Amino acid sequence: MRKFNFNAFKKEDPADKLPEAPKRKYSAYRTIISRHEAASARLKDEPIAIINTD
Repeated sequence: MRKFNFNAFKKEDPADKLPEAPKRKYSAYRTIISRHEAASARLKDEPIAIINTD
């Protein structure tokens, strides 16, 4: 006699599942570089002040 299993009645419809977007994986180095570039872009138009150390 066969084992009864509800999963046998499930029919998977590929249209029901949404395709998952691939997750972006950045290394720590890339994260630091991108943050540096973002900060540089924000500060690009800021006036430069010279700091005297005398």
